[in-house]
Amino acid sequence: MIRTALTTTALVGAAAVLSLSSAAGSANAPASLVAQPEMGQPTPEQIKAMMAETAAKAPEHDRLKGMVGSWTATMSFLTAPGAAPEVSTMKADIKPVLGGRYVQSHYKGVFKFMGAEIDFEGMGMIGYDKAAGYYTSAWGDNLSTSMLTQSGAFKDGAIDLKGEMPDGMGGQMDMRHRHIINENGSYTLEFYQPNPMTGEMAKIGWIEHTKE
Repeated sequence: MIRTALTTTALVGAAAVLSLSSAAGSANAPASLVAQPEMGQPTPEQIKAMMAETAAKAPEHDRLKGMVGSWTATMSFLTAPGAAPEVSTMKADIKPVLGGRYVQSHYKGVFKFMGAEIDFEGMGMIGYDKAAGYYTSAWGDNLSTSMLTQSGAFKDGAIDLKGEMPDGMGGQMDMRHRHIINENGSYTLEFYQPNPMTGEMAKIGWIEHTKE
């Protein structure tokens, strides 16, 4: 992680040197903008090498491969403690993007909630940030204008992500998602929110993904 930070710093420095060199070509360029010879300039090959190192995938990216595929997504959602979950069936298409540095998901179907049937569509992206040292994700759907962003680590057999979303009453609500790659080739996504009575995080739903 330290090496990545140094590489990024070097790349920014290289860009600054190139900008200063261009400014130095002007007859009216201030003396402070003239590139000093001792600074030198990175060669195109050095710039490409620095960028390649920054862009190289980490072993943590391999975990994302288990999410990739065309899936039947069976969502179970708990609307009350002790009640049977409401079950919705959707289609999910999850594919690698940007050279496998991220996976992009697209869900579409009918969401059943407290007796209502609602046309649903959502999109997300998840990746691993080498510089920060954790997984990151973003999610948006047609049921809200708020985007959920989360971050976290691989913990207890899952990519465990946490974030916040508006609670509809002017405040923020904690959200937790656990992405579990099962040994049988399926993929499970669990949802957690605070219990309104205790404030403790409780599982409110899950999606079982089965390959089509």
